[in-house]
Amino acid sequence: MATPVQSFQLDRNIFNQSLYDDVRNFWFEGVPSGASTAPFPVLQKWWGINRTDEEKKAFDDECRTKFGSALESIGPSKLGLPAFKSYEEDIEHSDLLSAPLLSDVKGAQKDDERKAADTMLSMIILLDQMPRQIYREPEELSLVYKHYDRLASSLVRSCM
Repeated sequence: MATPVQSFQLDRNIFNQSLYDDVRNFWFEGVPSGASTAPFPVLQKWWGINRTDEEKKAFDDECRTKFGSALESIGPSKLGLPAFKSYEEDIEHSDLLSAPLLSDVKGAQKDDERKAADTMLSMIILLDQMPRQIYREPEELSLVYKHYDRLASSLVRSCM
């Protein structure tokens, strides 16, 4: 049975600075430091533009290999979110829904603002982009929309 969100704890063997660095380094590979936009080859990789099915699958597989276990550790079988009632209610309860993740952002903020921003960015990429690469089959899409998107949206709202 999944642990309710209010008492869920992130696995520190997974959710740590190393994971956050790995997410950003992987996702932004090929983007020059200080760039205001990603070069076209990176955009092609992210969005699958002009890529073969094999190239898309290879990228999805790499995302799964590198970050699938992190997502599984906060998946619906482990981290139990309350039943969805409405978008407005999720907004109202965003601090509760994002509590396990928000604690890492707040902890990083105690060190410095840049670390907090980097931690937040890593979590959003992990919660918003990686599930879209890993869970593409029709029967898996509810994981993206009903679980990981709710976590990502709640985390963003809580940090605003």
